[in-house]
Amino acid sequence: GSNVDLECQNISYELLRKDFQYEILSEEKKTQDEIETELFWIIDPVDGTHNYISGLPNFGVSIALASKKEFLLGVIYLPYFDEMYYAVKNQGAFMNGEKIQVSKNNDLEKSMIAFDNQFYLNKKSFDVYKKIVDACFTTRILGSAVYDFCLIASGKVDARVWNNTKVFDFAAGLTILNEAGGKVTDF
Repeated sequence: GSNVDLECQNISYELLRKDFQYEILSEEKKTQDEIETELFWIIDPVDGTHNYISGLPNFGVSIALASKKEFLLGVIYLPYFDEMYYAVKNQGAFMNGEKIQVSKNNDLEKSMIAFDNQFYLNKKSFDVYKKIVDACFTTRILGSAVYDFCLIASGKVDARVWNNTKVFDFAAGLTILNEAGGKVTDF
């Protein structure tokens, strides 16, 4: 990770350790097999680091609470917009206190679909990209998985195609998206 990632990660660790005794899983530290506590945090201190460094607004901080079996809580903060997205399993999804939900659009021809910026790295995902581009209204590549999760959970974007996404990028967003009425699947 970059210096920005490490600095933000250290701040996140200090804040979480002060009040909670759960271990922390992050890009910089530990694998899930090394976690010994029943519950643990999954942190991505800055998702969209290149956007942040370049002065673009689409980046965020992602924190999830998980057990070995499931994700229990997700929080994503988008600092540029001062938007806090959060969800607790079975309790709904919210942005700054307001309940959010995914788009009701089921028509691919009217859909805005976001893509992972690594979509071109393997033939299968590139072929999927080409098919969806031809079938949907429009596509976006915004450079931050957690930002995209927030857009989908709040109904601004209809879907996203991920490619080789790490648990740090989707742990918090998955809970938020599920609680907003969305669905994550593979193909």
